[in-house]
Amino acid sequence: DFTPDYSFEFLTGNSMSNLPGYYPYVMFDFKNMPSIVQSVKGQGYKAIAMHPENPNNWKRNVVYPALGFDEFLSYTSFQKDDTLLINRISDLSNYKKLIEVYESQEQPVFIFSVTMQNHGGYDFNIIKEEMRVSVDKQYIQYSDVQEYQSLINYSDEALEYLINYFRSVDDPVIICFFGDHQPVLNNEFENKLAKSGEMYGDSDLLTTEKYFSVPYFIWSNYDTGKSLVINNYEGTNVTSTNYLGVQVQYYAGLNLSKYGNFLLDLKEEIPVLNRLGYLGADDKWYFFTDNSDFSEYLKKYQIVQYNGMFDKKKNEKLFK
Repeated sequence: DFTPDYSFEFLTGNSMSNLPGYYPYVMFDFKNMPSIVQSVKGQGYKAIAMHPENPNNWKRNVVYPALGFDEFLSYTSFQKDDTLLINRISDLSNYKKLIEVYESQEQPVFIFSVTMQNHGGYDFNIIKEEMRVSVDKQYIQYSDVQEYQSLINYSDEALEYLINYFRSVDDPVIICFFGDHQPVLNNEFENKLAKSGEMYGDSDLLTTEKYFSVPYFIWSNYDTGKSLVINNYEGTNVTSTNYLGVQVQYYAGLNLSKYGNFLLDLKEEIPVLNRLGYLGADDKWYFFTDNSDFSEYLKKYQIVQYNGMFDKKKNEKLFK
């Protein structure tokens, strides 16, 4: 389940580092706020949001229409899957509904789907005993770890189901898959994992950034013919959610707004940005209080984001 700050960044291209607080969905008015939704709708797409939970959570029932989504499907639209015996809509049920929505469209569609299956906590009785995966002996005492790994196993199978379906369709399809945070598990286990991964010895900022990092991928069922240079930090293509949405638009061959092009240019100088700090093009991590060669880019981002979110008269000269 996405906390609203990460979906806010993905959908708008804005960064929480430029804002006070943690809950943009309940803090700001989203009417007339530039977003991916408006961009794709202006190019002939229908926009549909999906989340198998209470639509009132984080005011999604207010925010999604304000962003321009044509429909918002909440928990009443999904068929519960009792396979795992969890009190949530499974990923598989979510994807089956997504496919059903896709098949019912007569025009190109942008679907923003937020899953709920693996939301914590991970009690030992979440799923059937016979459906739990095995874990290494050294971790067997951590029941929450076994539960989480079991849920992830079924998430993998559900994702395979989704991708295999879209491999066979005639329409060009792009899937962007990412999460909002790592699971909250037993503290002792997390400390062991951190030590085994040699996280100790890093700078305090880098250690914290690693705790907040999650994998992502962008997959397509066709050759997009697009390539985008993504910072290859420590052998990994890294990005942040404020850039991810515009990256998907780029790969899809859609026209980018001036703000979208601004973000791609900014990413060349500051490849990763979040409320903790940022990664410069020199492959060094900085706190926002640090005076670096990239400080002017941060200031420009703040001004441009404020203009898009709050100024009634949008100043196009800011993007030049």
